[in-house]
Amino acid sequence: MNKPNNIVDGWLVLQYQSGNTKALPLLVKRWHKKFCAKAYWITKDIDASKDIAQDSWKMIMKKIHGLKNPNSFGFWALTIVYRQTIDWIRINKRETEKLNEYHNEQSVIEEEDNDNEHLKKELLKAIKLLSEH
Repeated sequence: MNKPNNIVDGWLVLQYQSGNTKALPLLVKRWHKKFCAKAYWITKDIDASKDIAQDSWKMIMKKIHGLKNPNSFGFWALTIVYRQTIDWIRINKRETEKLNEYHNEQSVIEEEDNDNEHLKKELLKAIKLLSEH
């Protein structure tokens, strides 16, 4: 970001830190699309990127009062978005692995069931071939 934008962001952050709640919606208006774009660039999932941006705003609101250099808001906030995105990828990867593992287990069970059915049919055929004695 260029200097004037950093100064505007810094002023808005200072306003919010001082208790002016009207400053936050202005920050959101300035940055939300950028947050979504950053998250989308990494995840390639539009819905996930919106969720990540929303979660990032929650984190930003919790930590903004500790921001020492308000003019660095953009870099600081994008770092939070990046970390939230990486966390989402890790969680999503684990869930995908669990689903794949479950799918593989179900395939094995179905194969075993099919093998058992085949075995039952073969046994019935063999039983029918036996004499009554």
